[in-house]
Formats: sequence, structure tokens, C-alpha cells
Amino acid sequence: MKVNVTVIFALIACLIFFSNAMAELSVKPGKLGVLHMEIFPFSPAVVERSFEVGNTYNNSIDITLDISGNLTDIVKLSKNSFTLQPNEKQEIGYTVSVTKPGTYIGGVVVKVGSQYGASKLSYQADLVVFVRESSLLSNAYVIIVAAALMIVLIVVMIFYFKKKSQGRKK
Repeated sequence: MKVNVTVIFALIACLIFFSNAMAELSVKPGKLGVLHMEIFPFSPAVVERSFEVGNTYNNSIDITLDISGNLTDIVKLSKNSFTLQPNEKQEIGYTVSVTKPGTYIGGVVVKVGSQYGASKLSYQADLVVFVRESSLLSNAYVIIVAAALMIVLIVVMIFYFKKKSQGRKK
């Protein structure tokens, strides 16, 4: 049985083409999701999460991360740029810290560059953050009244125990 050289060459070319075509940038999870946060009195709402960026290409890739939308002031990344070798993954932490209620929409833009070409690929992992005030914050007078009552109670207890202890000494 004679095998044609062109058939073998065509099979090898197909294998090379399909192995490169299946290479990709991987971002997991692909969408960072929706966060519901609540601001409590005297402290910001803070959430820490992470996502993974992976390289399945046969060459190293340079990754640059940016924050988009109105998330730029409230989201901080653990890393903003790095290089991934073939089949390497990197875990990226991010912190969302909010002091004002509102709706924040945007994401993390993952930009890919390579030493082998000037073309760039980018992907956005979307993130939506809904922030509302705590019911205690909207009723700030309740906190002030409670603090005042605690102070009054402490003063009354001090006078009561002082008077009681002076009565025993006599």
C-alpha cells in the first residue's frame, strides 16, 4: 500500500493549523458578574474577588489589565501587567471598595500583545456593582440617639454605684 506524500503533507498542515486555531486567551470566569453591596455607617463597602487569565498559545503573551466604565475609582487590581508563558495561568485579585451608593458598570479589560506581532487582542470581563445605603445610615439620628442614651445610662450607673458604695462606708 503506497501512501501519497501530498496526503501526508496535507494532514500535517491541517494538524498544525487546527492546533494553532484552538489556542486562546482564557479568562475565568468570563464575566465577573453582579455585586450587590451595602454601605454601613462610618465604613466603606469592600469585596475581594479574583479571576484567572491563561495562555494556551504556543508562544508567550504580554497581558495588560485596565478598568473600564465608572469602575475606575472603585476597583483595584493586584497586578496591571505581566507576561504569560505557553500554558501558564495567573490568578489576579481585585478589590471593590465603595463609599457612595449608586450603580457602577464596566469591567476588566484584558489586552494581549505578543513579541511576534503588533496585533493586539482584547477582552472585557464585565462587572456590575449595585450599592445601596444601609437602613441605619439613612436613619443616622437613630445612631446619635442610641449613643446619647448609652452615655446617659453609663453616667447614671456611675452615680448609682458611687452613692451605693458611700452608703456602705458609713
